[in-house]
Amino acid sequence: DCDVPNHQSGSGLRSLLADFLWGERSPALVAIAVNLTIAGVMVSLWILLNWPWWTNYYNGEHLIPGIATVWLTFGIILICAAIAQRLLLLQTPKRALWAMGIVGAVVILPPIVFSLLSMDPATIPEPWVLTAFPWVAFENLALVTVALGALGQVITMGWVTMTIHRQLRQAGASTTKALMSAA
Repeated sequence: DCDVPNHQSGSGLRSLLADFLWGERSPALVAIAVNLTIAGVMVSLWILLNWPWWTNYYNGEHLIPGIATVWLTFGIILICAAIAQRLLLLQTPKRALWAMGIVGAVVILPPIVFSLLSMDPATIPEPWVLTAFPWVAFENLALVTVALGALGQVITMGWVTMTIHRQLRQAGASTTKALMSAA
């Protein structure tokens, strides 16, 4: 008998989800997402429990954007992890160096460009939502801006994940083709 899980029978989606979370072959992005979710819940609870409700300045109007910037930061981390995974699947020499350089550029270049263009987070907070440092603009963010930033992250993550999936499918097809031609 084979001990490979059958996702087609019985509980289907639940079995697939359990295999993704607890299985030996869990994708790295799933593990990173689970860890970021755990950290995000803990940091969000810390913000909720330690928010200074008694002062006039912090009357709760910045609470939601504050928590949202934590999740936006984790979204950027997950996007960077997906980009690194995509680059590490390439068949080029020194792909780890390429991954490090491109992820570093994704993190460092936007704030440098915004600073060179005099896009101060206090006056123009919107583009800062899409950087690795959304908290620098959180006092000036509208909830709509945060929602659009999160939507942009979801779209970006979907696109990067789709390219990883396509690349893995092509790699699998190439391996199968090579095995069949050898036989």
